[in-house]
Amino acid sequence: IGPVFNLRGLFFLRRYNTMYCKELTYDDYDGVTRTEKLWFHLSKPELLELEYTTGKKFSEMLDDIVKAKNVSEIIKTFKTIILTAYGEKVDGRRFTKTDAEGHPLSRAFSETAAYEVLYMLLSSDDEEAAKFINGIVPADLREAAENAASNADTAVLATA
Repeated sequence: IGPVFNLRGLFFLRRYNTMYCKELTYDDYDGVTRTEKLWFHLSKPELLELEYTTGKKFSEMLDDIVKAKNVSEIIKTFKTIILTAYGEKVDGRRFTKTDAEGHPLSRAFSETAAYEVLYMLLSSDDEEAAKFINGIVPADLREAAENAASNADTAVLATA
């Protein structure tokens, strides 16, 4: 995984847990106000699979979101990241992304008002997007990327 996700020059704060939990309040399709904790995480194997299926490193995918002039590509990439990371925490030991029949939980999640609210929040707020991305990446990979970015900054300063 490459450098820490950088959106418009902002490096994001380190999160030490390897999961991201977003407590979200929204109105469901019956008009009932709900507050839910939504859980997200990308494991190392999932990141590797994502990189192989897209042909890009995760950091390149994120960089493409920032640089893209093609709005449909931005939407597609961000949606992929959100839905790939979505799951449910089970008994503190497992994080599952499929139901009992093997169907992705993200499919049902993508059909909720919660997904709509979260998607709009992350696509319109740089700080929330940064927290999300940094929260879903495994801590050791995030720290390695931050160290690499820090070393690159130090090298640039030393040559100046």
